[in-house]
Amino acid sequence: MPWEKLGIFYITNNWTLTKPVEAELFRIKHFKILQSNKYYLKGAIAQAFKDSFGITTFDNKRFGYRDDSEIFQFYFPVGLGEHSLAFKRLDESRVTWRIEVEFFYSENAQDDYLNYIQSRFGNINLEGIIMALYPRLYSGSLVPISGEVKLLKDKPVKLLSANIGRQKLVVRTTGQAVILATAFNETLQPVVTLEKIPANYNSELPQSNVGIYQGEVWAIASEETNISFTEFSAK
Repeated sequence: MPWEKLGIFYITNNWTLTKPVEAELFRIKHFKILQSNKYYLKGAIAQAFKDSFGITTFDNKRFGYRDDSEIFQFYFPVGLGEHSLAFKRLDESRVTWRIEVEFFYSENAQDDYLNYIQSRFGNINLEGIIMALYPRLYSGSLVPISGEVKLLKDKPVKLLSANIGRQKLVVRTTGQAVILATAFNETLQPVVTLEKIPANYNSELPQSNVGIYQGEVWAIASEETNISFTEFSAK
């Protein structure tokens, strides 16, 4: 399997980004650590890109020190432009933690895709299937739109209007926890809770088996705070 080196990185308490890369499979190799407490090291790995608010991460996953290499799979949405991996340390140990990152690339992406279709669906008219799927797979792109909203204490605010093109939503909180909901009733209770986001946290609106929620998104906090968001819509 062809792997290409993406770089060597120190895992610190701040997000560290790789260079932009178009890939979905990544292999993490840990430089040897001699300290006995090395297996307590904890970190986060995520997809990331830079926008007007700084670094936006999503699809976060946990990882830790291992003697063996570890493979992570991420789906990079089409249309974002620059996609990177990001790493951040979650433990408070002073042990130096360094990793090498590689990404997998296909030597013949078209043949790989045809082989996948053939093995998945059997002996079928591949040309007809691919022509039928092509507009759905490759036409259009995801357009990110970012914004920031101030929340007053116990005052619901409409964060976003309904959007049938919504494909992904990332919300970032600051000093206070925030509740996202479809709406709030007269007693300030959520009609349907979408997500409870801790303070100083990046959260991606979860997907259900029918896709992401595309209606109005309201937010409330128990104290005054600011939240920012990035909504990805199909173009």
